[in-house]
Amino acid sequence: MGLQPTRKPNVRQQWCILFISIYKMKSTIPFLLLATLLASCTFHFYTKKELLKKHQQPEENQTFIDSNNFVRITNIGKTGQRVDDIFEFDNTGKQLKSTLITTCTTCFNKYLTNMLSYKQYGWLQLNDTVFISKYALKTYLYTHPSQFTYQMSRHNLPRKAYKKLVAHATKPVIPAVNN
Repeated sequence: MGLQPTRKPNVRQQWCILFISIYKMKSTIPFLLLATLLASCTFHFYTKKELLKKHQQPEENQTFIDSNNFVRITNIGKTGQRVDDIFEFDNTGKQLKSTLITTCTTCFNKYLTNMLSYKQYGWLQLNDTVFISKYALKTYLYTHPSQFTYQMSRHNLPRKAYKKLVAHATKPVIPAVNN
């Protein structure tokens, strides 16, 4: 539930981690291999087809709404708290962004804390509400605490622009969660 990646990196992510570590050794041959695989090093965003296949059988307390370029999955927890995942796609079915909407501060902080705790992203905080992943994952995380919402989207920044943007970024302050 929620826009949570799996804890264990998939095969593509494992290869990316390997090649990025080889690239840091500044060797020419591994760099050429890295360049050919660089396109596969972005975080996995669903295609619409993958998302529809994954949710063929909605879970209990889950509703699934599919419209042209949007898919909305609503989960109702045991306490009656509602969590909406909204996925936006382009006309080819490629995911553009994901939005998570919760109904309370505690729920929002729980999901945000979970997302920011994933080390694979290497999150940096640009300001109070915007985070950016390490360059290889090309992901922004926009938070809207007053609306109990966060949104993930891709960026296509050139490396120079990315470095300039993160020059004054800080490690994120992870919100405390009261259970």
